[in-house]
Amino acid sequence: MSHDDADRRVDEGARRNAKLRRRIDDVFGDDLPESTSDDRDEDHKGDSQEWYRAQRPPHYE
Repeated sequence: MSHDDADRRVDEGARRNAKLRRRIDDVFGDDLPESTSDDRDEDHKGDSQEWYRAQRPPHYE
């Protein structure tokens, strides 16, 4: 395989990925971020975590 063949395959893969991304955006819209807070390494702080701890049944302790 030559260097040109490898470059061509990379270009074809990038085009396929872009086409797939456009199809997904057509169906779901492109308003969604690439990553969500679940994907990022952020500590859970605030009322939601406190509420969760208060609602946990005792047998989960």
